[in-house]
Amino acid sequence: MKWFFLSISVIVIIGIAYLSPKNYVFASLMDGGDQFFNANTEVEVFKTQPDGLSSIGSVDIFTNKLQFQLPQDWQLAFSRSENNMSTSEFISTKSSLNMWSEMICVQGFKGLGRHASPKVFFAEMVGSYKGNCQGELIYQPLGETQFGDKNAYHALLGCSSLPNLHQAEHASSMSQLQGEMGYFAVVSLDNDLMMLHKSMRGGAFSNDNAPLTEDNYLAFIEHLQPNILSSNHE
Repeated sequence: MKWFFLSISVIVIIGIAYLSPKNYVFASLMDGGDQFFNANTEVEVFKTQPDGLSSIGSVDIFTNKLQFQLPQDWQLAFSRSENNMSTSEFISTKSSLNMWSEMICVQGFKGLGRHASPKVFFAEMVGSYKGNCQGELIYQPLGETQFGDKNAYHALLGCSSLPNLHQAEHASSMSQLQGEMGYFAVVSLDNDLMMLHKSMRGGAFSNDNAPLTEDNYLAFIEHLQPNILSSNHE
């Protein structure tokens, strides 16, 4: 177990969930020049929908498939699957992994659900996040919830001064410190776990003026309308 949690110390895991009403996720889940893809990760972005506002993204997470809506000008910027862990990151076509203002990520952890509940996993993740935070840590637990029939734990997490942990591999190791805040959800998929996160990155802030709060986070995530579908993929 310890080896796994150490592996996420350099990863901020991003994803998204659609909550309605508060504390219940409805139905289930939900670059610019820097793109990295791994053939073992099945990710698709389908054509723009008739409303002209969104595209449908589809990500295979082991024995489940995630489908969700992306804004029209968003695309897959990073995708990789290795060592029982998969990651898919989405950003605006006007952004890059080195310079972004909003990001959505779906990440899967094969077999970890046998050893850790969503709440326990998230507690470990917060510890890793805190280790990278060079400013004030903002943590607002939202508690246990449901993604359809799946157990989950969700929270708001941010840092007033944080390096860009999503930089492309060929980018400089130096990173501008900025404020970053996001909505996180960890979902139990039987033997596996999935982390979903949508974050924003920009100017500095403090706990008193955090950009995401319990009062406004639903407006930040609700447009994605995600769904978890069972799959026959292994």
